[in-house]
Amino acid sequence: MFLTLMVAPYPQEAEAGPSQGSEGLQKATFAGGCFWCMEKPFESLEGVISVTSGYTGGTTKDPTYETYADGGHLEAVEIVYDPEK
Repeated sequence: MFLTLMVAPYPQEAEAGPSQGSEGLQKATFAGGCFWCMEKPFESLEGVISVTSGYTGGTTKDPTYETYADGGHLEAVEIVYDPEK
């Protein structure tokens, strides 16, 4: 299966989350179609701390699974990982 992925790394200090206070961890967001299909492959990778599904882009505040496409959002996963592993 081929997925087109967009990567947007975020510095650790950008926002609170699983990496807050964890020296050296990084975040990356991938939008590549159905987030349910993207979770499992990332969860099996060494160094991945957490995988969180959600939406990226768009104009709707707090989109839901039923409304995300109407607001121009994409399904995405946020990966918190240790780049040393």
